[in-house]
Amino acid sequence: MNILLSEKKLLHQILVEDYWGPNKHDLIRVLVKHFYGEGLKRKSVKEEVENVIIQKMDTYNPLVWDAILNKYLKRLEKADHRLYSVDEIIITQDELASIRAIEHEEYEKVAFALLVHAKIQNSINPDNHNWMNSKTTDIIRDSKLNLKAQEKKLIFHVLMKRGLIESSKSMTNTNFKVLFIHNESEKGVVIKDFRNYVYEYIRAKGGTNIMECQQCELLIIKNKNIQKYCTDCARVIKREKNRLWKQEKWVQ
Repeated sequence: MNILLSEKKLLHQILVEDYWGPNKHDLIRVLVKHFYGEGLKRKSVKEEVENVIIQKMDTYNPLVWDAILNKYLKRLEKADHRLYSVDEIIITQDELASIRAIEHEEYEKVAFALLVHAKIQNSINPDNHNWMNSKTTDIIRDSKLNLKAQEKKLIFHVLMKRGLIESSKSMTNTNFKVLFIHNESEKGVVIKDFRNYVYEYIRAKGGTNIMECQQCELLIIKNKNIQKYCTDCARVIKREKNRLWKQEKWVQ
């Protein structure tokens, strides 16, 4: 998922864990909100953020960072400076029923991904009103589908024709409003792990080929009955077993 789920976690990673990720906008936004929240004025906030950047980077080029920094200094000066954290998303029974009624698994996966993205945006911004501004490529990727461009367009077209979403097009992007959100309905699925979250829908639908990795708890498609781990964990465990075997053989 290509959404920052926790500004609080990112701030901790930056200031405590010496993390400096690839998304400049997330990094700068979180730092600016943090220092504004500490009661600093714009000039002091800029100095503090620049100090962090200089500490994190071997070569700091103001030409690269100033435009982004100045944008957030202005935008966030009088905004809410509280850092958000999306810990879980609740999918209700009525929402699941709306998706199942599509009766086409690929379209259902996309509808589920759209729903999750919209609910995350609602959690981040209470005034979001069920809009989803993620890229369609991110939605398709989260849906675990490999589709051609025309197939992608067809899915979104069908979902709009069915009255499940509506679009608001601008010159730069396409936002979708999810029209089947029913928060007052009975709880159906609670998503706390947003890795491979679309498999939560398959499992809720009754799919028996979804399992949790016994090491990292990642939801995966079970390829064989004896499978216990996801690909990454299986590789690490195998490597460790080989290391121990070689170590024991050397001792002997």
